[in-house]
Amino acid sequence: MMNTYVEFLEQIIAEMKVALSGGNAEVIESDYCQWLDFLRQVHPDSSLLKNAGGQPKAISPGAGDDQPDSGLKAYSDLREIIRLAAAYNYPAWYIQPHFIGLITEFVYEKGELQNALAIQGVPKIIERFSGKIKGVWLDEQTFIAGNTDTKTSFTEKMEFLKQAGFIIPDFVLFPTDKLLTISVRKLEISLMNFISTARAARAQVDGAMIVSDTPLFGGDNGANPNRIIYKPLNLSLTL
Repeated sequence: MMNTYVEFLEQIIAEMKVALSGGNAEVIESDYCQWLDFLRQVHPDSSLLKNAGGQPKAISPGAGDDQPDSGLKAYSDLREIIRLAAAYNYPAWYIQPHFIGLITEFVYEKGELQNALAIQGVPKIIERFSGKIKGVWLDEQTFIAGNTDTKTSFTEKMEFLKQAGFIIPDFVLFPTDKLLTISVRKLEISLMNFISTARAARAQVDGAMIVSDTPLFGGDNGANPNRIIYKPLNLSLTL
């Protein structure tokens, strides 16, 4: 009985995918994603979840971007980052892995998830919270939460996300207080080691995200003036 039910469900989803790819206006992508979410609950090993783009895309406008953090500035020369730190009097910065994946935003109102069905790794309820949680899907079952729109410090945001039940990325303090005494080469080695360790744990890493509690730019850096990306040119050497 269960096999017949799953086969029927997979048939519906497969037909919806074909209709979407053919531009059929009667099929809405958000409905398609909800069916995928349901399939994930009843049959997480389904081949459709591996081959049909099982991550939820039905989210707030602009959040489902296949080019993660496309509005952020990326640097390959550490000297530019050091000059930026000096221009802002060496503020407290943090670094975390920069993941390659589908950026997704979940909306909560009065503690309840609004724009998706129950999904593994994404809590349905966060008590007394209204706001947005943004992160990246690394695979069908792994969602990494990296930011929230709460008006708190970076470390407070990470602790909140962790306590809420999300997986969060590893992070360390960026040595802005040592930039006057540390060599560019030594700093580069330190960051490359951080990136290499992150890539060994989760291959979908192409650099380091640098996060500041104070804005680094004016309005020219989109909606994320507190974040930049370090992408070393010799990243292949970390493999």
